[in-house]
Amino acid sequence: MSQFNTTRNEKGILLYLMGPSGAGKDTLLNYLRQHRPPEVFIARRYITRPHGNSPEDHLPLTKEEFLARKESGFFSFTWQAHGCWYGISREVELWLHRGKHVLINGSRHAYALARDRFMPCQGILIQADPDIIRARLEARGREDAQEVAKRLERVTSCNIAAHDLIVVHNNHSPEQGGTAFLRRIEEVLLRSESANSSCRRSGIIS
Repeated sequence: MSQFNTTRNEKGILLYLMGPSGAGKDTLLNYLRQHRPPEVFIARRYITRPHGNSPEDHLPLTKEEFLARKESGFFSFTWQAHGCWYGISREVELWLHRGKHVLINGSRHAYALARDRFMPCQGILIQADPDIIRARLEARGREDAQEVAKRLERVTSCNIAAHDLIVVHNNHSPEQGGTAFLRRIEEVLLRSESANSSCRRSGIIS
């Protein structure tokens, strides 16, 4: 279940990253942090889960702390998955309205709501072959065999219908996947800048 407020973005693009566990999102995010264009900000997630052995540099909260912040309007975007609450703070709205592009590590199940909430919103789906996903899940050692099997079932159980969705296949090395990921983001930014320039020349944007 996800919750959004009603503020709309008018300037920057929300880059909505998603993909099944084991597809390598954290690896690609780490690559992007080292090579990102200066106009792209990466939002950190608040999660009701301690750091533990997770590769993600998230901001841990207890469930009580999370729900108190949620009730106070601290979050721009929240959802639940894998028994945890996830949230993105409202600083993303400030960045977007100032013309920055913001990348959120989101949930596939909440993407349709994100598209309604943020305009413009570009979905980026990270995929990998099932055998590779299985090997990655087993290597990280966070789930037992039953949990790995359930995550593999979810790889194909969540169908995303969007004609403009960008898909990045992350089957190879972190460098190869990161390069492809960055290139697709740069293509989105280039198209956006080109469209804005055309609008300015037409007098649509002052």
